[in-house]
Amino acid sequence: MRVLILGSGNIGSTIALFLHNSEDYEVCLASRHVKPNPLYRTLKIDVDKDDLESTLGEYKIVISALSYYQNVRVSKAALKTGVSYFDLTEDRVTTQEIINIGSKAKEGQVFMPQCGLAPGFIAILGYGLSRQFDEIRSIKMRVGALPLYPTNQLKYNLSCLS
Repeated sequence: MRVLILGSGNIGSTIALFLHNSEDYEVCLASRHVKPNPLYRTLKIDVDKDDLESTLGEYKIVISALSYYQNVRVSKAALKTGVSYFDLTEDRVTTQEIINIGSKAKEGQVFMPQCGLAPGFIAILGYGLSRQFDEIRSIKMRVGALPLYPTNQLKYNLSCLS
């Protein structure tokens, strides 16, 4: 299956490598600053200027590893071309717009925002763990990131309380 990954930073490049290594996907990594890679195809594209629809038409899936504010444009192009759409955004406004766009999807076309760490992987992990129990009262999972200016010996900050 042909998959286009937009955004060749650390995350996009890692996704490309994982999908390539699975041997289930024909991968293309695309961005303005993409570097050639011997493992998979690369493509220079500026999603703000270039014709996304003609590029997406070659693929079955697009994964946006771009900044959240570019995802609405990508999802609209995916809808027009019948390509399934995935992104990593955590932005609620962007997510709602993509849900609205995805509500017009063709049969078999998937729109799945928020596939990053949290939400995304953390939900899959929680579901997987929950399957081990007969009864569940609640699940609480926390995800964090290393702060730029840590304030304790562990070099970690609590940024959200539940």
